[in-house]
Amino acid sequence: MLAASITSSLQRARTVSIEKNVGTPKDFTQVWDAISESIVRNLVARFPRKVKRRCHQRGITQMLRVKSIRLYALYYCWIVYSGMFGVQSVPRKMTAGDAGDFLHVIQSSVASVFVTQENKQKNNKLPNILSQISIPELTVMNLSEFLLTI
Repeated sequence: MLAASITSSLQRARTVSIEKNVGTPKDFTQVWDAISESIVRNLVARFPRKVKRRCHQRGITQMLRVKSIRLYALYYCWIVYSGMFGVQSVPRKMTAGDAGDFLHVIQSSVASVFVTQENKQKNNKLPNILSQISIPELTVMNLSEFLLTI
């Protein structure tokens, strides 16, 4: 239900962007640069007043240096990018598994290594998404790579 609702919202946003001749970004980085701070601003707006004030004192741009906030913004931005513009220009429908991936992304902020069985090169898979933008202090690797380190 949630996945269908998100897909529908992104399809409407895509239609509006086409009608307004907004254009298509050349890659994910262009979308990241355009909306990552807005994503953080919207997140901070939901915080209690005291926390919100401290976030604004720190600065929205500086908030993107906080690993959990950066990962939240990265995944949120990826949902927008892949759902509105798509990888290789094919918009993607959200799936029920996207919500689970979103939680995994946030939980990975406490770790220095994110281990997965999925391939980093496969589009729309979590390891690929996590490698779109630099995340200091987080290494994404598959199980075989991880086993070589221990």
